[in-house]
Amino acid sequence: MAAPAVQILQVPSPDNANSLMIDKSGRRDVLQLRAGVKVFRLFYDDIDALKPYVAKAYGIPAAKLGKIAQPIYKSAKWLSAAQLQIDCASSIPLGDAEHEFDFTAVIDTTRHRYYRQTTKCHYC
Repeated sequence: MAAPAVQILQVPSPDNANSLMIDKSGRRDVLQLRAGVKVFRLFYDDIDALKPYVAKAYGIPAAKLGKIAQPIYKSAKWLSAAQLQIDCASSIPLGDAEHEFDFTAVIDTTRHRYYRQTTKCHYC
């Protein structure tokens, strides 16, 4: 039995000190930020922090939202050597339907903080 092929994309910062690594070999993309020698998995433990933005976009209370699916990578660009902008797509269950939405996250690598904003939402 053959091992699955690993497909990792990298988006290095302008000064090559940091890099976004995207593993596209699984069912969902795994996004990691390499900042110096540390590696941070993005949108894994904290994906539900997007709920207030999604709730506002759909006009419903955040408590009515289900679990947000791990995002699918669309694009990324470095705004500076320390700030990375990532565009992703994800989905969330609302009632008995799955609804898709796109979002943009700006990550500041110097403070390891996430500034998120939902830029587009659309119904399936």
